[in-house]
Amino acid sequence: MEIKPGIYENVPFEEYLKWDCFSKSMVKGMLRSGMHLKYYTDNPIDSEYIRLGSLVDSMLLAPEELKSFTTPPLTYTDSKGNEKPWTNRSNTCREWANEKKEQSITVVTQEQMDKADAIVEAVRAHRTAGEYIANGKHQVSIVWEDEATGELCKGRIDNLRDEAIDDLKTTQNASPEAFRRDMGKYLYHVQAAAYSDGWSKASGEPSLPFNFIAVENEPPHGVAVYSLGIDSLMTGRVLWRKALDEYHECKVKDKWPGYSEYLEELDIPAYALINDLPEDIING
Repeated sequence: MEIKPGIYENVPFEEYLKWDCFSKSMVKGMLRSGMHLKYYTDNPIDSEYIRLGSLVDSMLLAPEELKSFTTPPLTYTDSKGNEKPWTNRSNTCREWANEKKEQSITVVTQEQMDKADAIVEAVRAHRTAGEYIANGKHQVSIVWEDEATGELCKGRIDNLRDEAIDDLKTTQNASPEAFRRDMGKYLYHVQAAAYSDGWSKASGEPSLPFNFIAVENEPPHGVAVYSLGIDSLMTGRVLWRKALDEYHECKVKDKWPGYSEYLEELDIPAYALINDLPEDIING
């Protein structure tokens, strides 16, 4: 399927992943180095939290994607015909898991299924988050062309409303201070800038405000909804621009360099310099 700029609804996530476009998931690696982006692209990161987040997204926003998840059986039959409790130490169980992986099916535990269900119910029960989710289009894929480089870019909007774009994030702590740190650490503001501007280019409509629906992945599954401030959005645009320009240069040259190969002078952070140290430390 040849991808062109536009808005795509009802696209399976596996199909979206195949689209050869620059995306937010590539930004963090690219800002570190071309070598890191190349490695992370060839070796996708997997973790319990990533699987849980994907499961929650499917349950709440795309129930049709739940066929991509499964839980292991309670028991298995060994080579002697004996029924035994399921264990990852068994070759039979590992072979089953590998078959599911080849079929692009993610294996999760029943505990993860139950936790995801509780998270979804918490979001639906939240006054603002529940209203937003109930009145939006889910998992809307967008593709746009970057005018400066000619690169195609893509994004997958969790919840699209006439008034705003909403993005669902699972987190350990949804309080304002903690989630503020998450936004900076995981470059959520870069995603917001890219999706807001990308939607405008793909649709021909004005940019939309960007909101986060943050839900805690452990009980009691607190939920909060935050709109991203304009200063954060502008910073996200700068980082997106930097990453995309460097990606384009690497792609054109087909070279994905790491860090400098020359001797570099390096100082400790400004806050740790002697002028900022307490006098008792400076004077011994």
